Amino acid sequence: MLKLFAFIVYVVLTSTKAEDGHCIWYGPCGENSLGKITNCYYNGTAQLLTDESALKTLETSCGMIYN
Repeated sequence: MLKLFAFIVYVVLTSTKAEDGHCIWYGPCGENSLGKITNCYYNGTAQLLTDESALKTLETSCGMIYN
C-alpha cells in the first residue's frame, strides 16, 4: 500500500507544471448545433477587463483576488 501511495505522489508531483495564465476564448463567434452561442478561440495572454459590470461581478464573486 505504501508503494502505491508513493507512486501516486510521484505522478502528481512530476506531472504538474507552472505556466503563465492564458485565456482560451473571447467574445461570441457563432452558434453550435444546439443553437448555443460559442466563444472565439484565443491563444494569447489575458486581456485587460474593462467592462464595469464584469468588474463588479468579479469583485463580488472573487473579492480575495480582485485588486
